[in-house]
Amino acid sequence: MTLRDLIQKVVPIRFRQSVGLWTIQQASRSKWLLYPYLFLLCGDYPRNMELLPGNVCTIWYRGFCIRAPRDGALTFMEVFQEQVYNRVYRLMEGDTVIDVGAYVGMFSVKAFYEVRGTGRIFAVEPSSSNNVYLRRNIYWRDSITHVPVALGAESGYGRLTSTDASPCHQLTNRRGKDTEEVRIETMDDMVARLEIETVDFIKIDVEGSELKVLQGATNTLCNNRLHLAIAAYHDLDTGEPELPQVCRLLEDAGFRVQVIKDYVYADNYTTEG
Repeated sequence: MTLRDLIQKVVPIRFRQSVGLWTIQQASRSKWLLYPYLFLLCGDYPRNMELLPGNVCTIWYRGFCIRAPRDGALTFMEVFQEQVYNRVYRLMEGDTVIDVGAYVGMFSVKAFYEVRGTGRIFAVEPSSSNNVYLRRNIYWRDSITHVPVALGAESGYGRLTSTDASPCHQLTNRRGKDTEEVRIETMDDMVARLEIETVDFIKIDVEGSELKVLQGATNTLCNNRLHLAIAAYHDLDTGEPELPQVCRLLEDAGFRVQVIKDYVYADNYTTEG
């Protein structure tokens, strides 16, 4: 068990987030702070990562350079080293993937290589600052479609709060200098608008809006045989943990659900025949 696993078990999520945002910001100032911090937290050092001036880091994956803010180093380790979204299901050649909360495109780029260029990836990310990196990282990859919206339970518009940590922007009801207006779609509306015929895999990490994304995906969940990987360790707006409600919604929709370290993995494939 890593220190991060222990913290997730005993420390409330809101306190973890506030302290975690501050510590990753401080640690990312220097390699000599960031690398020991990540080792203490995860039990491993980041591999194939280089810190650049200007609060930027580069991640090398299959010979390609992915750029991200330095405080994205933990996300890099989760996606590429711990492979948290591929613990249960490995993407197959030709799969159609929806990456909800694509951040700077780390999982989308990884998925691009795993579907071997024959599938389709839809990188859904509403943050204008993150999208600067995302557009660069998916450039020349024609099978990755950038979708600059937020997904929710209803279509409309909302406010996205920019936190001090680039991977942790959240939808909010308040206005302020640290927020931006973003378009919100339901997944069902987005799938129809983009004429996505089938969906094989959905990854969701949207800082507490995971349940709302699923509530807006009724048709998508019912009309496809698919796998999901969901970061469900956040709290809802009410302060309740989202994990039980995420699991209940998926089970009611006919999915088999398993939870590994507060990540939900689900599929609606039957074992018959």
